[in-house]
Amino acid sequence: MEQGYERTTMRQIAYRAKILNGSLYNLYPSKDDIFDYIFMKTVEKRHNKCMGLIDEEKDYLFALALPIALELYIGKNEPKIGELMHEAYSNWDTFNKIVDLDIGWIVHVSEKFGIPLDQGHLKQIVIAIDGGFGKIIDRYVFEHDGDFQEDLRTLMILLFTLLNLPL
Repeated sequence: MEQGYERTTMRQIAYRAKILNGSLYNLYPSKDDIFDYIFMKTVEKRHNKCMGLIDEEKDYLFALALPIALELYIGKNEPKIGELMHEAYSNWDTFNKIVDLDIGWIVHVSEKFGIPLDQGHLKQIVIAIDGGFGKIIDRYVFEHDGDFQEDLRTLMILLFTLLNLPL
């Protein structure tokens, strides 16, 4: 967070974690592996928190949009976190794990609300949504431009259109 992802080294991480370089490399071969682990745990926690928030929710759109809205809001308003999101959405392995978690969220919410989904193309749909999300985060990070509400609205229209659901 202090100096950004690109400028951080494994040696610095080991020093701050107060462990030997060799011990760190035994656990994680690269800083990409460390980042992937931390980012995915964060996304999993976000989904778990959101599940608790929607237990009593009656609005399918709200429930489906909640994790997207939270992450988009943080990416817009916290530049260093936005930079980390850019890294995550730019790494194909991490991106695929995010897609899988988001598919799980969409299926969970849809089942909770009794909304039938054609899961045949769900992976491609979520890849498109998450790819669009990544581009919006890039705009926030590199161009310092974008309107949170309009961007969220665009993502939700895209999601519901691709899922062939009424908005």
